[in-house]
Amino acid sequence: MSDDTNSVNDGRSLVQRETRKGDVISPHRAVLTLSKSMFNAGCFSLPYAWKLGGLWVSFALSFVIAGFNWYGNHILVKSSQHLAKKSERSSLDYGHFAKKVCDYSDIRFLRNNSKAVMYVINVTILFYQLGMCSVAILFIADNMEHLLGAYIGGGTKMMALIAIGFILITNMFTEMRVVSAFAMISSIFFLMGAVVIMQYAIRQPNKWAELPAATNFTGTIMFYGISMYSFEGQTMILPVENKLETPDDFLNNCGVLPTTMILCAVFMVAIGFYGYTAFGEETAAAVTMNVPKEGYYYFILPVENKLETPDDFLNNCGVLPTTMILCAVFMVAIGFYGYTAFGEETAAAVTMNVPKEGLYSTINVFLMLQSMLGHSIAMYVILDMFFNGFRRKFSYRFPNCPKVVVDKGFRIFWVMVTFLMAVSIPHLEIMIPLVGVTS
Repeated sequence: MSDDTNSVNDGRSLVQRETRKGDVISPHRAVLTLSKSMFNAGCFSLPYAWKLGGLWVSFALSFVIAGFNWYGNHILVKSSQHLAKKSERSSLDYGHFAKKVCDYSDIRFLRNNSKAVMYVINVTILFYQLGMCSVAILFIADNMEHLLGAYIGGGTKMMALIAIGFILITNMFTEMRVVSAFAMISSIFFLMGAVVIMQYAIRQPNKWAELPAATNFTGTIMFYGISMYSFEGQTMILPVENKLETPDDFLNNCGVLPTTMILCAVFMVAIGFYGYTAFGEETAAAVTMNVPKEGYYYFILPVENKLETPDDFLNNCGVLPTTMILCAVFMVAIGFYGYTAFGEETAAAVTMNVPKEGLYSTINVFLMLQSMLGHSIAMYVILDMFFNGFRRKFSYRFPNCPKVVVDKGFRIFWVMVTFLMAVSIPHLEIMIPLVGVTS
């Protein structure tokens, strides 16, 4: 019996895991990229979301939302990997994944309209990503006005115009390895800002005993929209898994998805709870607006498609589990502590609740820089899904047009669309739930 077991184990050890080559990333970089796609401007509006939803209702729903996100992402990647193998493709983006689901369906109507379903999915993701990018611009503009409004003037629209030049530069690079490098740099800025804001919120007189446990239906729906937006990395799940060097590492117990979700949930509950209990009714739309300003002078399929070893995306300690755990932990933490710290004073972004002096002004700069880099990470999904098809059709009609003009022009066009969206609705507390409910 033991000989049979040993022979089976020996046989398994000889089976090589699927490994991808080319523009791929390791599981550690996949966790970093996926976490960064979730840790973004929306996190600092969680205390304001808790203010809308009520302290304990928001606390409970944060874990429910994190759990549903985790489960949905797990099923998404598992199904994508299965259909990719069944159709003899290395990976699938969102549109082609939806098409394959319909192609293999037992329902004749879906089989006959699989291409139409693909177009619907692509358009839906396009609008969601554009909304995310416009929120990043608004977050940068609001914090620039918070810090520099007394010196420059012009309001949020002027600040957005200043920021768009830097954002255009970061969007000129779209290889997954470059995007993951941006994610690493952006994560450093984000962590520095998050730590300083969290410690400021925790040091405030806690108001949790005075805050309402629940509010009303409208407030709860607004909370849901903002919280869903905070898990804004859903559309990066397949891009990350598709670029993972070892796909099995995405879903395993300590993999990319569980790790990311736990980290995100803890952080988001913490920042929401402490941000809200610190500032209460004064909580701003972004909690960065509640901190001082003077002083030292702030993706699922595209990543999976670039993973060197696709199996590392879904295994127990893989990319997806790890990322989802990290994000869930972080989001629950920031929501819980942000709301309990500021209570009814919680702003639309918790960065608006911290003082405008000393180290806090530096942190606002750091968070603005991470949002600039985060814009390019979110835009990667659009470029990954649409650019090749656009270039093929455009080059067919205009064969003499230089490729560099087609490439840069496509990117500049979509960046400017996000800028126009931001200046059309220049209010974080409106834009974030509007985008979030579409997820």
